Amino acid sequence: MNLTGQIRGNQPLISLRIEGDAASLGDDIDGIIDTGFDGFICMDAERAFQIGLTPVGTIDVMLADATIGEMAAATCHIVFDDRTVEGNALIGNAGSLVLYGMDFLKRAGLRLTVDTARQIWTLTDEP
Repeated sequence: MNLTGQIRGNQPLISLRIEGDAASLGDDIDGIIDTGFDGFICMDAERAFQIGLTPVGTIDVMLADATIGEMAAATCHIVFDDRTVEGNALIGNAGSLVLYGMDFLKRAGLRLTVDTARQIWTLTDEP
């Protein structure tokens, strides 16, 4: 498997299909591969509702400013390249960027390579 995309504003952008309990409500969601985020995926409540994610509880999280907060969590599936990877979607504030985190890369068995000279990134299977 080999996925390649562009870097814009020093951020690796990707569009992946996210599904909740009802796959028919799923959609391709643009986001950032964020190696500083150790979760699976984080998105705003409006997007989560549109694709049918149902919160199943809350999770304590450490935010970028080092404060501890509580966020709603929902089970979701990321679908790409004939694969489906399940994890917890953290549901945040409206208008927040969608973040694909390190837990997603780990569960999917993917390696991220960034080529800053050419402004591209590549996801490949871990050996």
